[in-house]
Amino acid sequence: MIRIGIVRGGEQRYEQSLKSGAYLLRSLPRDTYSLVDIFVDRSGTWHIGGLPASHQKIANAVDVIWNTIGGEHARIFEVLGIPVLGHATVHAALASDHSLMMNRLFDAGIRTPRSFTISWTYGNADEVAEAVALTFRTFAPPWNVRAISLGRANPNAIRCATRDELAAVFAEMANAGVPVFIEEVIMGRKLAILTIPGFRTQNVYASLPLDVRNPERRPVGEKNTDLAALAAQAHLAAGIGSYAQVHLAITPRGQAVVLGVEIEPLLHEDSIGHHALGHVGSSIPEFFEHLLRIQRGE
Repeated sequence: MIRIGIVRGGEQRYEQSLKSGAYLLRSLPRDTYSLVDIFVDRSGTWHIGGLPASHQKIANAVDVIWNTIGGEHARIFEVLGIPVLGHATVHAALASDHSLMMNRLFDAGIRTPRSFTISWTYGNADEVAEAVALTFRTFAPPWNVRAISLGRANPNAIRCATRDELAAVFAEMANAGVPVFIEEVIMGRKLAILTIPGFRTQNVYASLPLDVRNPERRPVGEKNTDLAALAAQAHLAAGIGSYAQVHLAITPRGQAVVLGVEIEPLLHEDSIGHHALGHVGSSIPEFFEHLLRIQRGE
C-alpha cells in the first residue's frame, strides 16, 4: 500500500492544521492506504506515533506527503526528495504575498479591488496625515491595510472603518518603517469556489460557488457557469499547478469581483472544499486519487 504521510500542526495555522489533518486521517480508506500521522509541534519538532523523529526517519516512513501546515516546511520535503501532494515550494512566496497575487489577477484583466502601496520617507505625523488624506480621496471606507514585510504584503489584513482608525494603523506602520498595501473593501455577498486542475476531464475544474458563511447550502440567484469560468481564469492567472480556492464578492449591482486566490486551503468538515466536493458527488478519496495522478504526471 502507498504510505501517505499526513503532516499537521506547525506554527502558522496550528489549530486549523490539526483539524484538517485529523479529517484527512479519518477520510482516507485504511484498507487502501497506509496512513502515517506526522505531527509538528509549535517549536518545530517532528513526531511519528507520538515520538520525536528526524527528517530522514520521516522520509523513510512515507511514499508521499499531504501537507496541511502550509509552506513553512515545504523546502524540507523538497530537500529530502519526498513527493508532496499540492503546491511546489515556489508557490510559498505567492501564498504569503497578497499584493503579488492581486497584481497577477489584475494583469490578466480580472476585476479586483482597487489598491495602492505607501512607503514612508520620514514616518512623521505630517507624512501619516498625507497618507490618510490620499487613502480617503482614493476610495471610501472601510479599507483593508496590510503590512509589507520583506517585499511581501501580508495576507492578513487590518480592517479600518474610520479615518481615526486608519491614522492609528498608519502611524504604527510609519513609526516602524513598514510600508503598507491599502485595498478597498468590496461590499456584497462573499462566495468561494474550489478549483482543481485536470479534475473530471476539465482544464481547471471549478466547483459550485458556495456562500462563505453557509457553505453547506448551495447559493441561489448566481450565474454559476459565469462564476465558474471566472474562477478558472483566476486560477490560471495565478499560475498555480494544484488545487486552490477562489474568493469572490458579488456587489449589490451584480458585479463579480475576485478578492484573491487561496493557494493552500485547508480541508475539514466545515471547510469550503469539503462541501464543494460533496455538492458534486465527490469525496476525499476521489480527490486524493486525482492529486496523486497529478503528482505522478499522469
